[in-house]
Order: sequence, then structure tokens, then C-alpha cells
Amino acid sequence: MLAVAAIKVLLTLAFSGRYGFHRDELYYLASGQHLSWGYVDFPPFTPLLALADHALLGTSLVGLRVLPILAGGAVVALASLIARELGGGRFAQILAAVL
Repeated sequence: MLAVAAIKVLLTLAFSGRYGFHRDELYYLASGQHLSWGYVDFPPFTPLLALADHALLGTSLVGLRVLPILAGGAVVALASLIARELGGGRFAQILAAVL
């Protein structure tokens, strides 16, 4: 099931730089540069993550999208593990990871 998660991460990374910034991504970058507890449209941790991402990976398209892509791969692996924990066989685990 880790192979499915790895394929998801690699494909998403390969195609993540093909289009420009989304307005929400620019908003998160701007809010990360001006940290405040007063944002009502997302929790306070989100701008902090944007600030850390900007400090570590810069402002490139792929750099900005690395953390969400890795989180998406973790969700795929976690879905497969949950299917296994619930007694699902190999087919159920693959199906949970793919869907």
C-alpha cells in the first residue's frame, strides 16, 4: 500500500508546477508573512505552516505544494492502514488507498 502512496506523491509532484499559483496559496503565503491570531477563515496553525514552508522551500510552485502533497500521501497510506485494521484483505486495502 505504500507503493500506491508513493505513486500518488510522485505523480502529484511531477505535475504540480504546471499551472500558476491559486489565490488561496497566495493568501496563505501573505498571512504567513503577517502572523496574527485574528484570522477567522482558517486556524492559526495554517499561516504558521505557510511561514515554515516559505522559510524551508522558498516561494516556488513546487516548494509551496510539497507539504500538502506529502500530507496527501500520508492520507492514502492511512486509509489503507484503516482498511487493514478493520479486517479488510489486500484488495480492500488497495481499494481504500486508490479511492
